[in-house]
Amino acid sequence: MKSLISLIALVLGLTVMTATPAAARPSVPYGTQHNLDFVANMEGAGPGGQDAALCHYTVRSHLAFLGYWVRSKGYVMSTTGCEGNSFYNIDAQAFAAAQAAGILPADLPATPRLSAQQAMIGFGWLILLGIAGVFKVLQLLMRGRKRATPRSAVAAKMLSAMCIVAKSDGHIDGEEEKAINFAYEKIMGKSLTSMEIRTALAKAPFVTDPRQLEDLGAGTRESDRQTIMRGALLVACSDGEIHDAEHRVIGHLAQALVIPAPQIMSMVRDFAGLLRTPVAAAPA
Repeated sequence: MKSLISLIALVLGLTVMTATPAAARPSVPYGTQHNLDFVANMEGAGPGGQDAALCHYTVRSHLAFLGYWVRSKGYVMSTTGCEGNSFYNIDAQAFAAAQAAGILPADLPATPRLSAQQAMIGFGWLILLGIAGVFKVLQLLMRGRKRATPRSAVAAKMLSAMCIVAKSDGHIDGEEEKAINFAYEKIMGKSLTSMEIRTALAKAPFVTDPRQLEDLGAGTRESDRQTIMRGALLVACSDGEIHDAEHRVIGHLAQALVIPAPQIMSMVRDFAGLLRTPVAAAPA
């Protein structure tokens, strides 16, 4: 065993002669930084038989001291506990000899691997950019889901809201059916048949509480909810005024669709020109 230890000391002693000093840590917030990370003790393996430590030598490129790339330079030996700015090179022969002598653990890999901490620090900017990218993709996906609400679904919700307003006074007549078709055509650009309107009116509830209208705004964007409200308001205004029963239901709709009063007043002002247009008859 003594002869083997002597061999190791000789090998390590030779590497001392070709030792490469580590670069001093930079004081500027960008550049490269040389790091020594402790791996294992090497008792009596240093020059003159002094204790030493096996270190993993890495060079990190950084910006604002947060790394964006790190490179492993292999194992080195330090007599200062992997502290300071100098070290001694260890070649593959010396490393194998130290393992054979029991100075280094036999299960240490011949090529050092970056630890999780070294990777986090060394690739910090890349990790942050990756996390930001993931959040951006998730954000776009969530926006995409909101945008994916079919226009036909918004049109159906708007028709339901218009029918709720039309039924608010407790009775339906032909003029209200015409008003629904007129409002639908103005906003959606197409007409409804009498059968479509009557079917929607039959399904529409008589609303006394805004909680009955929660489904109208579910899964829709703000612009979709405004479209729904525009249709309801246009039906309410189609005869030139908003009656008390219609006013009550409009209030419930505004609450359920989360549309503030100033926006509703702005919508009503937008209809000023349309309200003078004769209401077209619903097609058969």
